[in-house]
Order: sequence, then C-alpha cells, then structure tokens
Amino acid sequence: MTELSESVLKEIGFKAAQEIVGDGRAEAIEVTPGVDHTGKPAYYFAFLIEQDRDPSLAALKRTRLAQNIRDQLVQSGDEGYPFVRVLGHRDWGKRLSA
Repeated sequence: MTELSESVLKEIGFKAAQEIVGDGRAEAIEVTPGVDHTGKPAYYFAFLIEQDRDPSLAALKRTRLAQNIRDQLVQSGDEGYPFVRVLGHRDWGKRLSA
C-alpha cells in the first residue's frame, strides 16, 4: 500500500470537491488517516462546504465525493477507504469534538 502525505490527500480532496460541487465551494479540508472498524486503512475527510438545502441532494454529493476520492486513491496505489463529512460554517468548529 502506498502512504500518501497529508498535502497529497488534501489535493485529492480539493480536486474531488471541484469536480462534484464546483470551483471554490470547498473552503477547507481536513484529512485524518486512521483505520476503519475492521482495522483496515482509512482516511477521514472533513469538508467545509455550505450544504444544499435539499438533504437528498446533499447526501448524493457526499456519496459522489467519497466515490471520486476512492477512485483517486486507488489510482495512486493507496488502499485506504475515504469517510467523508460535509460541514457548514456553524459546525466546522465543532468537528474535533464530534
């Protein structure tokens, strides 16, 4: 498995956000490497994006973000699975305690 640096992971996240939600919509990204509940490599992405008012549309974009990131990770030779959270300004400061 390839281990990607935090800066490369953020680039992957910004690229995915640009393709899925549009230019400049992702104001910030935080990536934390870790493991999932089975002990396999995982990445926990948090995006600062003001979400759509339609919850089903927001859920679809979050799913597409995760799929796009997963595709980029696989192309890079990384087996980590991306878990994605999309937060608005109100919740961004609370992300560490959640």
